[in-house]
Amino acid sequence: IIIINMNHDSSNSGAAGGNVKRKQIYKVVLTGGPCGGKTTSLARITNFFQSLGWKVYRISEVAYTFMSGGMVFTELNEETIYEFQKNLIFAMMQIEKTFDDLANADSNDKVMIVCDRGVMDSTAYMLPGQWDRAREEEGWKETELRDKRYNQVIHMVSVAKGATQYYSVDGHGTRHESIENAIQVDDQVANAWVGHPYYDVIDNSTDFEDKLRRMLQCICDRIGIDVSDRLSLKARKLKFLVGKVDWNHPCLENIKMHRFQVENRFLAGSVSCSEHSRIRSRQSTDQDFTYVHTTRHITNTADGRQQVVETKRPLSSHTYQLLLRAQSSRDHLAIYKSRCTFLWDDQYYQLDLFDKDRCPPAASGLVLLETFSAKPPSELNFPPFLSIRREVSGESRYRLFNLATPQLPPIANDDEDHDSVSVQALHDCEADCALLLSSAAAAQGAIGESQQAGVQHQQQPDQSKTSPISNGQVQVATN
Repeated sequence: IIIINMNHDSSNSGAAGGNVKRKQIYKVVLTGGPCGGKTTSLARITNFFQSLGWKVYRISEVAYTFMSGGMVFTELNEETIYEFQKNLIFAMMQIEKTFDDLANADSNDKVMIVCDRGVMDSTAYMLPGQWDRAREEEGWKETELRDKRYNQVIHMVSVAKGATQYYSVDGHGTRHESIENAIQVDDQVANAWVGHPYYDVIDNSTDFEDKLRRMLQCICDRIGIDVSDRLSLKARKLKFLVGKVDWNHPCLENIKMHRFQVENRFLAGSVSCSEHSRIRSRQSTDQDFTYVHTTRHITNTADGRQQVVETKRPLSSHTYQLLLRAQSSRDHLAIYKSRCTFLWDDQYYQLDLFDKDRCPPAASGLVLLETFSAKPPSELNFPPFLSIRREVSGESRYRLFNLATPQLPPIANDDEDHDSVSVQALHDCEADCALLLSSAAAAQGAIGESQQAGVQHQQQPDQSKTSPISNGQVQVATN
């Protein structure tokens, strides 16, 4: 699945004659441990996307300005470390705001902002308890700073992990870490971003050139740019059926895990996995809510292929509640799940635990693990607190649309690869959905009203005073 993130500026919607040209602004953070390839990646991103017609703004590492100016981190005491890192966050916020303003004012309709580190990087260098203190003093919400400022976060793993022969501090006036310290810093920085919805970890499983290609491919996949075979290595989404979760396993003491409560609901007119509309709410442990509206439809490419185009846009709480009350599908039940995000062996995972009591039968008690990886599934090192039954990537019965269908029987305890009863029930369900296509136009008319209000159709501006929609995302999946 390829994702496109777009920032929409409703002030650009007043073009005469009704032709609305949407500006696409994509903001990505490059982070990672020492000698991970950030500097080279920044240059490679700039050249690559400029060649595709993008305007690329680059925000240099703010901490480097201070370190190259004479600041030595090891000379700071505990309180000075706290004040420095907090001031560093303020400085990054202000610099990023300036570039945000430049991007919005830029005449180019495709603009990228690449940040050499983001605000959460500073938290990795704080001493224990200091980040909690800073949040309390400044009224910061971690989910606001981590999840909502950037469209994507890319962690370039230090070569100190898996490619030590290439680790060097020569020629870098402010880098002095040993390999052991570099590994520690890499882990701390990686964990600081766990929980971001679009977080990619680029490890050292290939040579450096392929590492850079994988980094570029991740951005292209998230944005939705089809570059054909210009980037040879492609990570893909992998999904696994989990048998048991051992929450008492000692390995969990060393895993930083973020938990969210997620609710998914399909809207009227949803007829298949490829043609539907749905809304999602995600609640963090600090009671911060985010809302997303997703639509899928089939299009034909110039070479005759069919593509499933998926558009995602954030919603305000008000718009989410309006859609929930007015357009919820009567043919699908709500999906409730707990989502846990974490890093293990330099791999970013999402663990979804479907509510046993509130979910439809097909999803009740189901546990799924997802990740993006260029490795074959057999080479993944799964965390020992999970018992993996098998890979289910691409199996239609594990897609959200089918899990929300009340007619499907339970599949959480299905150990067989091809359970005839469940598969036949799935085929019957999809056949029933196909029959709904003839009456879908009326239901789509209701959705069309929300499109005109800027809720769904990407060529219509949002007219609400609360500006509920921004930073839209589009995914393209080739059948």
